[in-house]
Amino acid sequence: MEQEFKQTETDVRFLQDMLQEKQLQIELLQNQLSQRIRNYHDVEAREEQIRQELQYKENALQELRQTVQVKEVELHRLQDQLQQQARFLSGIQEQLVQGLDRLQGQIQRETPAPLVAVG
Repeated sequence: MEQEFKQTETDVRFLQDMLQEKQLQIELLQNQLSQRIRNYHDVEAREEQIRQELQYKENALQELRQTVQVKEVELHRLQDQLQQQARFLSGIQEQLVQGLDRLQGQIQRETPAPLVAVG
């Protein structure tokens, strides 16, 4: 009987040790699961942040494209205006050259012959 009692006591201790070990394993697994859940939430939060940044940058890019289009239109307008002014100045230059040519022609016709001393 005493032998049975000792055996039962040993069995109880063994079962208590197994129970404690299983509880430690469960605690470890729960900690791992909690850590994975935290990591998952961190990843989700980071993903949302990246999505927001991407949306912001896409909006900024769209605004920049629109600004570039406006500037290109302005550039073409200014180039056309510059070409018109260059043609205008070229016309004025041509008129000045013609005026100078006429003026030189008049000066040559109006200039008396040089005086020559006879002697």
